[in-house]
Amino acid sequence: NESYAESHAFLADVIALGAQPADALDIAKKAVLLDPSSSSVRLSLARVLWALSQRDSARGTALAARALSHSDQERSQAEELIAFFNRAPAN
Repeated sequence: NESYAESHAFLADVIALGAQPADALDIAKKAVLLDPSSSSVRLSLARVLWALSQRDSARGTALAARALSHSDQERSQAEELIAFFNRAPAN
């Protein structure tokens, strides 16, 4: 569905794991435009940014996702991703 943010976010996550992760960036950004208040959509963008070695932007996006979380589960998912980012060795 062209207007469903979660579909775009999922597609972006899958593409980011492939041979050309840069192709995922516009899709992930579109997901955020479609649902700017979604924590899970922003986490997807954070993962894409991380795959593209845009680590500071990835961390900032994950922090924004945590701030937007509407449930304990969403907050936990954001905190887990932030912890992963913080444990990663410097690039």
